[in-house]
Amino acid sequence: MILEADGDALTVDAVAAMIRVPITILADTLRNAGRERALPSAQAQTLSQLSVGEPKSVTELAAAQERAVSSMTEVVQRLERHRLVRRVDDHGDDRRRVFVVITDEGRVRLRASIAARDALLAERLDELSAQEIASIVAAAPLLWRLARLDPSIWPDVPHRPPRPRRRELT
Repeated sequence: MILEADGDALTVDAVAAMIRVPITILADTLRNAGRERALPSAQAQTLSQLSVGEPKSVTELAAAQERAVSSMTEVVQRLERHRLVRRVDDHGDDRRRVFVVITDEGRVRLRASIAARDALLAERLDELSAQEIASIVAAAPLLWRLARLDPSIWPDVPHRPPRPRRRELT
């Protein structure tokens, strides 16, 4: 049980129901922020993955986002058409293996996409009082934990954490 300011008890289920709607709407709003500057989330996630570390295969990108390889292939093809990524051959043992790398243009678009979403949040935060903003700052590590992320890695952006697979109907 969790106590409200007036002393009424809330169950964990009640808190979940209370925060689900605003979290869902905020996520949708961020996903759609500045459509002309922001990339679709699958493309932004892919560019984000490619912006850190080594080049990745389509299979690795798909696994990190829990997408089918065919879906990730489509995402990569769209990014390629806009010259945001390019494919490079593996010069190691397996010459058939191809990696995807982010281009300079891709880095520029990723930064613009992030900036569009950050600007929307900054605009919304600007409507709040200093005390309300301080409350959000205090809750930020808890939001990271709710997303099953380690808040100590900030400002690094992690890959999507693994989700349990849905059970198939028999």
